[in-house]
Amino acid sequence: HDPELHSFFRAYYSNPRRQWYRNADGSVSMVALSCQGVTQGDALSAIIFDLVYTYKVLKPACDRFTDAHFVAIHDDTYFAAPLNKLIEINNFLIESAAAVGLRYVPKKEYVFQLPDPTRPASANLASLRSDIDDVTKFVYDYFRCGGIAVGDPTAVDDYALRAAREYDTHVDHLARSPLQVQFKNVLFSWCGKPTTMLTYMIRA
Repeated sequence: HDPELHSFFRAYYSNPRRQWYRNADGSVSMVALSCQGVTQGDALSAIIFDLVYTYKVLKPACDRFTDAHFVAIHDDTYFAAPLNKLIEINNFLIESAAAVGLRYVPKKEYVFQLPDPTRPASANLASLRSDIDDVTKFVYDYFRCGGIAVGDPTAVDDYALRAAREYDTHVDHLARSPLQVQFKNVLFSWCGKPTTMLTYMIRA
């Protein structure tokens, strides 16, 4: 155990707190103590996860692979590196995460590379197919970094337009709903906020 991280945990969970849950039949059960890990919905769970993940996985990777670039938004992790380093970095991240009880899910991972007809076959990431889990997808148009589409401009534009049209459909349903006008206005004021629209784009 890391003494520095342990001091953070002690600060947050110095005294055990009961975690209560309401069951489907209406009864209430105490299923765990707060000092035993973190639970879904705990306001501190993201902070504690970020501390562990940053100190024990990301920082060692950044220190070791100085020619790579890492971006992480909580558990969403992205890295760009020379072709001959990708597998080594990927394995290092997997091993570092496993050491603290975390694991990556291959079916949620992907390998991204924009198409380039002038790129030699030896520089194509598809050449790594045999070294990567079969369920991991290879993507050549765009991917979502923190929910925001990044990649080929045309593909990103198409994605944004589809999300905007779907958002418009939801707003239209709200307009046609039987809610009273004052309630609709409250919801419309929320829907019209740029942050709300951006959040929808991220989750679309």
